[in-house]
Amino acid sequence: MATDKETPVETLDLQTPIQHGEETIKRLEFYQLRAKHMKDMPVADFKMGDFSKLLSRMCAQPPSVIGELTGKDFMKAVEVAATFLPGSPETIKNL
Repeated sequence: MATDKETPVETLDLQTPIQHGEETIKRLEFYQLRAKHMKDMPVADFKMGDFSKLLSRMCAQPPSVIGELTGKDFMKAVEVAATFLPGSPETIKNL
């Protein structure tokens, strides 16, 4: 859950739910992109590890949850996250 109690602006239903402790995560909730999410991120040329970090921050999930996403769910989540970035079509195209 988001620490600042915002309402999610986008959701993604996972094709493959993730078991995290006793919780089953079936959906990622994306919160509005804030400067705090972009702290220490590259200005250009995002790598997959950068998107993992960004997803963790935007979805208020620990990196361990993002690391358990299937490849298909991860790429769908990256596509959603990229729409929040300036120049998003170019960002997605360059992945």
